[in-house]
Amino acid sequence: MRQPRTGKRRRKDVITRSKLLTITEQQMFLGYLCGKLCSDINGKFIDVDSVNAKRTLLMCEILLCTGIRETELVQLRLQDTPSVLGVNEIEVYRGKNDKDRTIPVSQRQADAIESYIKTIRPKTMPRYIRRGDTSKPLFYSQAGRPYIQRVKRTNKKTGETDTRVRASTAIYRKIRRIGEHAGIAKRVHPHMLRHTFAVNALTNDVDIYMLQRLMGHSDITVTAKYLHIVSAQLKGLGEKLDRAF
Repeated sequence: MRQPRTGKRRRKDVITRSKLLTITEQQMFLGYLCGKLCSDINGKFIDVDSVNAKRTLLMCEILLCTGIRETELVQLRLQDTPSVLGVNEIEVYRGKNDKDRTIPVSQRQADAIESYIKTIRPKTMPRYIRRGDTSKPLFYSQAGRPYIQRVKRTNKKTGETDTRVRASTAIYRKIRRIGEHAGIAKRVHPHMLRHTFAVNALTNDVDIYMLQRLMGHSDITVTAKYLHIVSAQLKGLGEKLDRAF
C-alpha cells in the first residue's frame, strides 16, 4: 500500500526570490547586454552594434519593462507599437485567453522601438514582405522567420484537435545564455523577467489592481501572489527610517 507523503510539497504557483531577478542581477543582465560588463564565460564584451544584440536587447527590455508573456512578445505586430499607434503604448493582441490589453511604455522605450523598426528590423525581414505592412510581426530571427511555433493539441476527452501558438524555444535559449554570460547563478528564462516586472511595479507603488490589468490576470489572487515578496522587502524599514532622526 502506498504511504501518504509526510513532507510539504512546494507549490509551483508560489513566487520566491529564486524566480525573479534582484536589483543587482538586473544590473548584471542589462549591463552585459549594453556592453558595460564583459562575459563571465569568455571575458569578452558583446558586440552591441550587431543586429542580433540590438534585437535581443529590445526584446529583453520589453519583457522586463512591460511584463508581457514571451508568447505575447513574439506575436507583437508593427501596428501594436507606439510608432503606429501614435501614443507611448503597446497593444497586446489576443493574449492569454484571447484577451487584448494596452500597456504604457516610456518615451525612451518608444524611441528605442521606433529606432529598431527603422534601422534593424528591415535587415531581418524576408524580401517578400513589404516594410509598410503593419500586420506583420515586429521581430524576425536571423533566418527571417517569426519567433512563433504552432503546436497541435488533442483534447483527450473530446478528441478534438486545435492549434496553439507559442514562442520559439530560441527565445528561451537566448535569454538563458545571456544570464550565463552575465554571471547570474540562476537559470534565467523569459517568465522570470515577467515576475521581475511585477515585483518592480509593486515596489514602485503601482496599485495591485492596475498591475492586474497590466499583467492580463483574470483573477486578482494571481496578482496578489507577488505581495509577500514586496512585504519581505519592507522588513526593518521602520528601523532604517528611525535612524534619520
